[in-house]
Amino acid sequence: MEEIIKGLTSDLDKNVSLDENQFSSVLSTIEIQLPSDYIEFMRESNGGEGVIGEDGWFVRFWPLEEFNRS
Repeated sequence: MEEIIKGLTSDLDKNVSLDENQFSSVLSTIEIQLPSDYIEFMRESNGGEGVIGEDGWFVRFWPLEEFNRS
């Protein structure tokens, strides 16, 4: 993962990561192509929330398993 992304996400309250089998299984059900840095962030944290950037933007990254919920 690029250093700038690591820096931006370092203070987020991150979720518990999925084990590799769960991660691969959930990722295979997502019907869009996700950027490689985003996939790596999600592999390490499975999402999270908090403030990023100099202007203090609040962001939320939902866990991967919630992407395809109906």
